[in-house]
Amino acid sequence: MTNSFRDKANFIWQVVGGILRGTFQPHECGDAAFPFVVLRRLDQLLRNWKDEVLAAHDRFRGQFAEGET
Repeated sequence: MTNSFRDKANFIWQVVGGILRGTFQPHECGDAAFPFVVLRRLDQLLRNWKDEVLAAHDRFRGQFAEGET
């Protein structure tokens, strides 16, 4: 494991410990933090297409009745 990766992992766990302490049991913190790490990573990966996705959303808004998928 590289130092850069280890530094990032340690930073994430420091934030998790500071924010989630008291809200979750210690063994539950990873389960709560992991989805946010994944969402942030997806946000970073897809940032180049954000404007296109928002434009498509605006074009198709209202074409489907609420509650339908």
